[in-house]
Amino acid sequence: MNSTTTRTAPNTALSGAWFALALAALGLSALFAVVLVVARTPFLGQGAELFRTALVLHVDLAVQVWFLAMAAGIWSLTAQKSGVLRWIAFALAAAGTVALLAAALPGDATPLLTNYIPLLDHPLFYAGLCLLLGGVACAAALSLPGLLRRPLEPWRLPAAGAVVAVLGTAVVMLINFFGPADWMAAESLSLDDQLWGVGHGLQFVHVLLLMAAWSVLAEPALTGSTIKRQAQWVAFALALLPTLAVPLIALLVPLGTVEQRALYTELMRWGAWPGAVLLGGMIAAGLVDQVRHGVALSDEQKGLALSLLLFGAGCLLGTLIRGESLAVPAHYHGTVGAITLAYLLWLRRLAAERWVDAAHLAPLQRLPL
Repeated sequence: MNSTTTRTAPNTALSGAWFALALAALGLSALFAVVLVVARTPFLGQGAELFRTALVLHVDLAVQVWFLAMAAGIWSLTAQKSGVLRWIAFALAAAGTVALLAAALPGDATPLLTNYIPLLDHPLFYAGLCLLLGGVACAAALSLPGLLRRPLEPWRLPAAGAVVAVLGTAVVMLINFFGPADWMAAESLSLDDQLWGVGHGLQFVHVLLLMAAWSVLAEPALTGSTIKRQAQWVAFALALLPTLAVPLIALLVPLGTVEQRALYTELMRWGAWPGAVLLGGMIAAGLVDQVRHGVALSDEQKGLALSLLLFGAGCLLGTLIRGESLAVPAHYHGTVGAITLAYLLWLRRLAAERWVDAAHLAPLQRLPL
């Protein structure tokens, strides 16, 4: 990694604020996971309603808030200055996160286990989700010029691609919820229909940012030859190109049709993994070559290898999915675990190198990774 172009990022407070929001969401999601266990424990359980409510909050905090706040923090690393608009974007996302949690307090919100983005049927929850996604979309749009500014470190390209994916997903959401009525395939659409394309679009965002994290963590394994660098750009292109189809499907195929759902499913099935697998294979080969030459892996490299293994296992398990089975949560937790581990390793390095406000991230410096 070129320290002369990355350690001088001046936007420490803003990035640190986004990362603090992300870590808070990750911690709260773990607490709700404990609630899930308690709700299913004999003599302690409080019923199926509590379980479903805790499940909604656990998933949304662990995936939507944690991943998207991390994305905004990564995008902010290259900003020349914070500016009022960037702080407004953060404030919107933070307020949205609080609203998601507050929606569960009255106890009258019905949990809806929709695919990808489960919901609580409460106006406050819907408002919170809109604020969160709106704040992240604003942060993405504001960060694109800085990500593409030269010198262009390799990690910036997939991070910029994730911006494109977020903005494309925002277009899908606007079409699905506010589009003309004659574009809908049925008079009564379910929330699952409306969120299907949005959920699939966000998967590409997460994969692209996973590749950005891997590129930072594996910089030594990816250097040394022009072929490696060119293959790295090919991997980024393979991950970026499918994201362009996400809004096109929403624009060209009516919402609620079997065809639209099938197109998004096939797009994710064949488009989400090739770029990441190519990049991961290159990194794995570099780590193996290092061990073969008698150089021990550092703790960070061991964590990186585990992230690669989890992602590969998650992808393989995804190919075994045939209807509802244990392969579904296994695939989900494998890929989510790979991204979470890569982000924690990156945050640990950021805290050590003082790229962001150490006051926000000091606990990460003590992680036994």
